[in-house]
Amino acid sequence: MKNTIERLIRISGISVDWDAFNRMNLVNNESMLTDLNHLFNDAFFDAHFERRKVLNLADLPDAFVILADEPVLIRRFGFDFIGPNNRALKPEDLVGVEVLLIDLIPKQLTSQSFIEQLIMLFPRANFLLLLVIPFVLIPAFYANLFNTRMIFNDSVYTLIFITIVFTGLWAIDYGARLVIKNLTLNTYDRNALLVEKYLFALTPFFKTTNLVSKIRMVETGKKTIWDSMSGILSDFSTFMIIMIIIFVLLGEYALLLLLFYALVTFAAVYMRYKGYKFYIESEASQQDVLNERIAYYGNRQLPFYNGRLMGRHFLDVFSRAFKTDHGIAKLNFEWDEFVRYSGFVASFVLFTTIFFSAKADATIFNVLIALLILNSRASSSIVALVSKAFHLVVAIYHINLSTKELFEKLDDRVFVRGIQLSAVERIDVKSLDVLIEGRKLIDKATFSLESGKIYGFFGNVGTGKSLLLKSIVQAHREFEGVISYNGFYNAKDIDVSFFSSKVGYVDPTTDFVKGSIYYNFDIRGIRDKEQVLRLTKMVFPNVSVDYDFLFQKD
Repeated sequence: MKNTIERLIRISGISVDWDAFNRMNLVNNESMLTDLNHLFNDAFFDAHFERRKVLNLADLPDAFVILADEPVLIRRFGFDFIGPNNRALKPEDLVGVEVLLIDLIPKQLTSQSFIEQLIMLFPRANFLLLLVIPFVLIPAFYANLFNTRMIFNDSVYTLIFITIVFTGLWAIDYGARLVIKNLTLNTYDRNALLVEKYLFALTPFFKTTNLVSKIRMVETGKKTIWDSMSGILSDFSTFMIIMIIIFVLLGEYALLLLLFYALVTFAAVYMRYKGYKFYIESEASQQDVLNERIAYYGNRQLPFYNGRLMGRHFLDVFSRAFKTDHGIAKLNFEWDEFVRYSGFVASFVLFTTIFFSAKADATIFNVLIALLILNSRASSSIVALVSKAFHLVVAIYHINLSTKELFEKLDDRVFVRGIQLSAVERIDVKSLDVLIEGRKLIDKATFSLESGKIYGFFGNVGTGKSLLLKSIVQAHREFEGVISYNGFYNAKDIDVSFFSSKVGYVDPTTDFVKGSIYYNFDIRGIRDKEQVLRLTKMVFPNVSVDYDFLFQKD
């Protein structure tokens, strides 16, 4: 029982308190679910176990447990449900069976709390980089060893032997970093899927324009946040360990170098952030270009528009993007020159420090080569640190800008479970006013719809027929009055999942989504393969409808 529940949780990808789970002694009773529900601690979803009787094929989730004397985990692979020993089950055989599943409700996050969750998802495996940071000293010590010892050795074999030893150290460093990289990439994948799962769950309810560009901005921003945080951790640790070694070698004279790097940090921050406005405008202008392309491409009316006028407008948008790109190009040029010159000045400050240090201890020249290499690495680390911190701030700004508009306009009902109905017997509309942006289109509509009957709405264009239907199925929520289901349940109190699983809605904009024919039926709650095959043959009477046509072809 416990192993089966654990597999179901891991398949869902939801975070739980695994330590508490491992201490539990699970028994198949009512208190078991209550105890398990307390263990969920996911950042994006409120999760809970639910017993549910399967009434039709649309009720079957992708993973669930059949509750019996010996619980059985069932998973969906493609279009089939697979049980123990990879045995395929007929979906219709599962109707009427009581199952245990994990129900997920998106958490209501603000843009700020969403960003905080992204930062919390930063892979902890990156902290293992601290263990391999000392390996950055390898080039310095190798070069210094050659300069002070091997250059005076008559045998080349000593050089070869020492090189092999240091190559072995480099191989250890490379292997350790490769393992850490794979661990972080695996965590990136899991965490990115969690974020995408959350955003996709909210996508049907977002009420904003340019949705594609805003979601895309979030996707690129989260990757930048995680990559920048990893780089900041590595560069800061590298700089600190190098400065510790320099202090050991130069003593108090190293304070001069530390002061110099403090000044370099302030100068680098100024260089980066003086162009902050260009980076903000660049992202916005690129999104404008993307939105223009989306508006034009795929528009079937495009051949009938004024091409010259549209072309001029598009080029104007493109020109604005060029201007910000040119500004960024100049800033990057100045930044590159700053990096080069700061490296040169760093050498000057190091030589000055050594000059005064040698007065007290001439043996400092024995580690001159090592100091040159370490100082160069410290210089590159500090400017890289500032650059990555800048990209982190820009990414956070863009994510905040995108998610603020996305999250603020969401209906609160998305984040709570409403009333579940098994079927619709009747719909009653009483004194319904349908509005759009505050303008009333329908005034005091009152009527009833009964199951099994066919109804029609007629009226002039723009009188609100489509909005009335959308209001009934809660696709449009700017209305006043009462819409009740089955004579008792207010439509506003019915769970949003009911309308996706039990209601079919087609309007003039309805189209197939990317995917196979069967997939498009499947997402609309029709999983009977024979029914899909029969309907497909009716639509394509002159086409050979085979497996590839039905299940594979887009």
